Amino acid sequence: MIGLIPFGYYMCITLIQGRKKYYIPTLLGLVVLICFICCRMISMFWGSIFPLHVSKFTELCIYIFNSICNFGFLFLGTLLFITDMLAKNNQLVSQNIALDNMASIDPLTGLFNRRSMQDYFDAVMKTEEAFCLVMCDIDNFKKVNDTYGHDFGDVVLKEISRIIQDQVRGHGQVCRWGGEEILILSQEKLDRTCEIAERIRASVSEHVFTLHETSIHCSLTLGVASHRPGNTIEDTITHSDRRLYYGKQNGKNRVVSPFDAP
Repeated sequence: MIGLIPFGYYMCITLIQGRKKYYIPTLLGLVVLICFICCRMISMFWGSIFPLHVSKFTELCIYIFNSICNFGFLFLGTLLFITDMLAKNNQLVSQNIALDNMASIDPLTGLFNRRSMQDYFDAVMKTEEAFCLVMCDIDNFKKVNDTYGHDFGDVVLKEISRIIQDQVRGHGQVCRWGGEEILILSQEKLDRTCEIAERIRASVSEHVFTLHETSIHCSLTLGVASHRPGNTIEDTITHSDRRLYYGKQNGKNRVVSPFDAP
């Protein structure tokens, strides 16, 4: 009878919605309590309803068996409750991770968004280590959208994002800064960052973008800036943006570093 109480709560909370999932097992518990007291009173004042003519040893064995069954029910009910609680906790953790990804990842490109990139800026600024920023912009992207449609533009943006991620992996972080602009945080020195930027430019230039039997080539212009002590992140972004603009005005499809433009 006692073993019914935890099972009643577990089954009702698992299967029933609303307040009934608490009322029903509580009522069941009260019924069990009343039945238990009644049985106890009957045995005290009127004796056993079904007397057993057995030895004291057999009576002890029956008592031990009943106790084992009772504790077994309690342990099993507790185990089911803990298992269910852990499963729901894991589900909650997975949902939180998914929500965090939705808040920090750009859904189209799979890159970090501008908000999450700020966390990496804060972290790298605290280390006081040298780093570089690379601002990337797809050349003639508006023309691609106008000529081939936004679906093709999305393909170009996603493929270029993948190429950049492959080249930067292990060297820094990448985010979609806005529109067709992609910002790279490189934790390498300037010369090494320029090499990575050139590999990105060449890979994009050689890549064939295809959708519905239509294939085109695209190019990328990149502006590189080395972060200087005493400057803010905004200062370094401005330097990389100016070099990107310089590259756009002087031929496109190129990497512009501090060696090439002021």
